[in-house]
Formats: sequence, C-alpha cells, structure tokens
Amino acid sequence: MVMSVTEQLKNIIKDEIERLGYEFVDLNYGKRGRKWFLQVFCDKKGGLTLDHCVEISRELGYELDRHEGLLKHSYNLEVSSPGLNRPLKNEADFKRHSGDIVKVRLYAPVKERREFKGEVSEVKEGEVIFKDSGGEKITVDIDNIANAKLEVEI
Repeated sequence: MVMSVTEQLKNIIKDEIERLGYEFVDLNYGKRGRKWFLQVFCDKKGGLTLDHCVEISRELGYELDRHEGLLKHSYNLEVSSPGLNRPLKNEADFKRHSGDIVKVRLYAPVKERREFKGEVSEVKEGEVIFKDSGGEKITVDIDNIANAKLEVEI
C-alpha cells in the first residue's frame, strides 16, 4: 500500500518531534493561494515557547531535507502550539485531558445528540465517557468523534 505524502510527512515529523522531546499534535500540508505550506502543531507539558518552535523548525528542516523528493514544491514551514483549544485526536489525548471540558461533534448521534460539551470522565478501550453540564454520562466510541477540542473556561 502506497502512503500519501501527508501520511509520510506525519511519520517523519512525529518521529523527529518525539526524538526532540516534544509531543506531535497534527499537521496541515497544502496550498494557500500559489504558495505551499507545511504547518506543524506540537506541544509539551507547560507549553511551547518561541525558542522551542525555532528549535523544532530548524531540526524539522534538516530532517525533511534528508527526504529529498518527498516534497516536490518549495514550501513555508510553520511550527506552532495547537493553542488553548487544541484538538483531541486519540485515546492518549483524551486520557491526558481527563477532567477537562471538551466541545465534541460526532459523526453519528448518541442519545439524539451530535454536538455537546462535556467533561472527559473516563477513557477505556476505544471509548470516551463524558459528563455533560447536567451530570448525564455520554459514552462515545472514539471512531465516532468527528471533532473534539478543549473548551477554554475563562
């Protein structure tokens, strides 16, 4: 099976970011107008500083240059934190944010709801159990989560 350029990039970048001691969150690769871009989101406990982003960008640049021919266009490399309302993509993300409030959008409704806000209560074997503002527990298969983002409480 042939991997797409984006899948290959994810593998290369994830390995490099983890080697540097950071957490890979996600990436976007595509075109804005006439220019190609590679946007990389990463994090670390306590958050990222500008110096961290510079270090990651420099090391990723070296690593991507080693994979000559993968990126066929010149591109702008952007490295940043996912921000306060970061997306949650997998079981590890949900476990890490147990007790936090998350805004969730589902592919298929659960308890006649496709969208809700809830506290990540428990994560087990491909499922996340949320507790909504009324205290009701909602169990959702991770594969049914179209989008989940931390909700910033100010």
